[in-house]
Amino acid sequence: MRFIYSRCAAFLPVGQANAAYFRHCSVPQKKLFPAPHCVNVEHFTPTPDHLENASELRSSLSIPADATVLLFAGKFIPQKRPDLLLSAFLPIALEFPSAHLVFSGDGALLPKLRETLSTAEKLIRQRVHFLPFANQSAMPARYLLGDCLILPSESETWGLAVNEAMHLGRPAIVSDRVGCHPDLIQHGKTGWVFHSGAKEALTETLRNVLSLSRAELAEKGRAAQAHAASFNYDNATAGLLAALKSLP
Repeated sequence: MRFIYSRCAAFLPVGQANAAYFRHCSVPQKKLFPAPHCVNVEHFTPTPDHLENASELRSSLSIPADATVLLFAGKFIPQKRPDLLLSAFLPIALEFPSAHLVFSGDGALLPKLRETLSTAEKLIRQRVHFLPFANQSAMPARYLLGDCLILPSESETWGLAVNEAMHLGRPAIVSDRVGCHPDLIQHGKTGWVFHSGAKEALTETLRNVLSLSRAELAEKGRAAQAHAASFNYDNATAGLLAALKSLP
């Protein structure tokens, strides 16, 4: 890879980990032009319609308006670790009777998740919900349904769901194997990072988050929104234009 990269004129690292990789492969700093990994900020903005749809979705799940909702959004596949999230939530669910956990998506692990949940007490089962796969047009309401996004993945090159949730004013809990965490997660401010695959660490993080009031979570969501604001098309385009301008 060092040989291949030596023949390239410019590079567009999408984040800190990507830039570190290029430097590890002997790419000189002068050839790096940051182009942050981003999503359509305009779409992932908390408009009145999105907020109303989220409220309706919460009501359809019989989740009280004052409940704290933890959200997993993605494929139910082994590397995304929705099973780890469920197993970390169940031991503390009774400590936080107003806490709800929502899984949004579909995948091979759905039967396993339902089977694990079936062994829990009824009061806990009533506070874990499953929503089917939704396309991008419906995702803003899904993110706004939750108070905090959780991405416990053990293999995630970036994790654009974190961008999406943060633009909508939601903090995130991610594993240290989620590529965006050095860029987007300021631990305890815009979200939280736990050691990948460590159930006890995730459980403790969930406990810390659920100990916060919804107002405190909303404050962290506003910090997340402000921090993620620079990860946009304009800055990505600026990186590309700077790289082109550097060409001989």
